[in-house]
Amino acid sequence: MSLRMSFTAPARQETPLDQLGRCLRGDPPADADWLAVISIANIHFAGPWLYRSLKAAPRTDGFDQEVLDYLEEIDDANNERNRRLLSQLAEITARLNAEGIVPRVFKGAAVLARQARPGDSPRMLSDLDLMVDESRGAEVSALLGDLGYELIEGSIWEHSVGSFFRDDSVGAVDLHTRMPANIERWVPPGTRSARWQTVRLGDAELALPDASLHFVINLLHDMLHDRGVISGFLELRYLLELADLAGNPAAPLDWEWIRDICRTPRLRLCCELQDRMSRHLLGKSLIPGCEMTLQGAILHRRRLFKARHDRLGRWEWEAILGAKRLGRRLRGQDPHGNPAS
Repeated sequence: MSLRMSFTAPARQETPLDQLGRCLRGDPPADADWLAVISIANIHFAGPWLYRSLKAAPRTDGFDQEVLDYLEEIDDANNERNRRLLSQLAEITARLNAEGIVPRVFKGAAVLARQARPGDSPRMLSDLDLMVDESRGAEVSALLGDLGYELIEGSIWEHSVGSFFRDDSVGAVDLHTRMPANIERWVPPGTRSARWQTVRLGDAELALPDASLHFVINLLHDMLHDRGVISGFLELRYLLELADLAGNPAAPLDWEWIRDICRTPRLRLCCELQDRMSRHLLGKSLIPGCEMTLQGAILHRRRLFKARHDRLGRWEWEAILGAKRLGRRLRGQDPHGNPAS
């Protein structure tokens, strides 16, 4: 007599992050933990994206009107803030134009400058990123001072002459003289120079990256400059913006150019991790023909774990940073990797 036993693995319970992903792709779960879902959306500055996805969902059962009312307030507040940020940008650009300077605007500021109306974009901005020639950095800093902006202490970096803030403004101005090193290295000026487009903002003139350069800048800023690959932390707003850029038929991406830029193993890994996360949360591939690797699969699972278990994820990252600092001290370097004096 043979005894056959079968085991069925229990279905994995959806986490709030998984539920947020379903909402963002227009399939809100009937039993969503709305407090947790909204909390994660707010942490990732994705509240307006969540609101617009729920409003467009074909099925609206499973959540009450209070959810939509709350998210609508966030969306309305962000629309007003974006309107004021756009006014800031227009004022600054006009002042620079008067001195013969056409600033290059990128990241979230470029999204705003492209919109017919500030409320067209769900993007939540932390600041306005502008770039001018290095030879004019000090001059532009002074011009911002003329407009009432003050330099924020400790905001000067090798690629930036600083961030500036004015009491009546809703966002800071991050003034670059070149791209951050991890973008400059992989997308040198000669490669990207033809991909800046001059546009009008009211009576002012500024330059924006085309959609393909915008995609690459955001990808590398998140995954390399902000250390998304090595830290394993998820920044959902960057992923959502990449998905918007990739899915916009009015401005199709130059995938041949993007693949050429991202041909090295390190950059292919950046693409793979974002493509895997897009498939998992948004239900669609981000990058056509993206290569899948074992390393990418392992790092993707790590990102999901850290996104679902924030405290454990931060402990892990602190342990990694501690080990790196110890290694530098043992090699006779200071904590930042410079030779000890």
